[in-house]
Amino acid sequence: MGEPNLAVYLAVSFVGSAAAILAWVAEAKKIKVADVSMMELGICKYPSSPASILGYIAAVLVLLNQIGISAIARSACRGTNNTYTQKSFVNPTFCFILSWICSGSGIALLISGAYLSGHQEFLAATKVCYTLKPRLFDAGGSMEIIGCTLGLCSAYYFWANSQPAPNQAVSHQDGVAMADSRVDAAPTYSNNPKQQQYV
Repeated sequence: MGEPNLAVYLAVSFVGSAAAILAWVAEAKKIKVADVSMMELGICKYPSSPASILGYIAAVLVLLNQIGISAIARSACRGTNNTYTQKSFVNPTFCFILSWICSGSGIALLISGAYLSGHQEFLAATKVCYTLKPRLFDAGGSMEIIGCTLGLCSAYYFWANSQPAPNQAVSHQDGVAMADSRVDAAPTYSNNPKQQQYV
């Protein structure tokens, strides 16, 4: 397998960063308690906010980002050795699975935040208007960053483990050289019957 494509890694990193930034912007733009006004008892007036749309877009980008990471890891796995080399103590399979767990948690947090951010309700038990709890979008963006980083690390280590060890390459070259020498030393027989006569 050849060298990893730097442009692909940069594209995946850009999508992951964009998803995290959108999540953090959604946290800043969400409706807060001070933004809600109570007209009458049981009637709340909510301002418009792009937090829900930003949360949904961020969740979609996280999913696309993980699909891209899976494609990179699958491409790297095609040349992976059966036994991992001792190049690193990091287990790429563990990093890959953990990246999906973190990204899946981030997607769940972002979708929950996007849905609840547009929820408008008067809470009779507390006599206040409902607002989204803080740091929900922040948690989703942070989990996405962790998942993206682990996914890229797993793809890189899959590629690194697919490369043959130096001693294996030398042994292979020695075997080819020995085979060539044996071929050169092999006797050649002529099919001309005249050369087989005794003098």
